[in-house]
Amino acid sequence: MPEQRRGSAQRLIAEFLVIVVGVLVALGVDSWRESVSERQLGLEHLENLVSDLSADSVILATMGDGLVQKRQSLAVLRSVAAGDLEVSSDSIAVLLDPSAVYGWRIPAACSAAYEEIMSTAGLRLIEDRVLRGRVVAYYENYEHQLERLDRHRSSYPSATYRLLPSEQYIGASGLGAEQSGLADGLRSDEMRALLNHETNYTRILAEQHEVLSSQVDVLLSGLRATLR
Repeated sequence: MPEQRRGSAQRLIAEFLVIVVGVLVALGVDSWRESVSERQLGLEHLENLVSDLSADSVILATMGDGLVQKRQSLAVLRSVAAGDLEVSSDSIAVLLDPSAVYGWRIPAACSAAYEEIMSTAGLRLIEDRVLRGRVVAYYENYEHQLERLDRHRSSYPSATYRLLPSEQYIGASGLGAEQSGLADGLRSDEMRALLNHETNYTRILAEQHEVLSSQVDVLLSGLRATLR
């Protein structure tokens, strides 16, 4: 009888151990699957960020070219407005468009991937703490710079359209005698003040562009290294 009880107890213990081991294995498998799933989700977030930041990089590179033309155009137009330089109405017309570019709000960052990460608490899936901080800093700084530009923006672009309607912005000569008053229009007190303001605005924009371009380059390098 004692042996039967001992045998029953051993069977119960063995069954209990089998159940416990089975539960632990199941929990371990679930934990492993969750870990793999989270890692895969994290990689998808990184890939989406790389895609958005690559688009930003192209936008910023294009802006860099536009800013060079904008600054050069403004320098010539300011000389005309000050009476230090005489150029044809055709030349003034050709310079007005690049001088006004980015006078309105600059392109916003491509932020769909970042917004998805923030709305789903996915930021924690980016394991590199420094990289996480740089991602947040980039998007926050981009928005901050847009707000800062809003405070410095002037009515210069719309003033250029009063001088020369947008449909007449062209890159070729032959505008006609009706545009002969462009130089006089630039030499008004209002346009001189707006040209000076736009030049200062462009300086701020160029500084911001340099910072954002540097940030996006560093981020792309870090994210691509993580994805390798």
